[in-house]
Amino acid sequence: MKDLTTLNHKQFSDLLVKNFPHFFQHMEDIRCSLMGFGVEAESGWFPLIYETLEKLDEVNDNPDFYITQIKEKFASIRIYCSPTNDKAWKVIECAEKKSMSICEICGKRGKLMERGYWLKTLCKNCSTLLDYKNCKPWKAYDETKK
Repeated sequence: MKDLTTLNHKQFSDLLVKNFPHFFQHMEDIRCSLMGFGVEAESGWFPLIYETLEKLDEVNDNPDFYITQIKEKFASIRIYCSPTNDKAWKVIECAEKKSMSICEICGKRGKLMERGYWLKTLCKNCSTLLDYKNCKPWKAYDETKK
């Protein structure tokens, strides 16, 4: 298969619809699915998304199952679907965890980076190009220190 990271968003979304039409049966109905807007993530994650849909295809036995949205949120991939089951959630959870170590832009090994309040998972090269820095450790809010 062609290097998926070289596709633009429309090409990749079209490829998913072509290869997994049963997952996108409601994509034109915005009340059920936001997939009419396409995949809302950078191309570095396209191979992971495709691999995840292949795995979902293997474990899914519900003909009513469909994808409602694929997007980036808080520097990791999110794949929303309906109706869901434990097998599907395990596949999706695994993809979310994997995405936290894959550069969103180029697909190389990445880590959590920040620019102001924006978070992205990026490799060293892409973080330099986009002016992102290593993410500082997050500190939990402590109500006792009011």
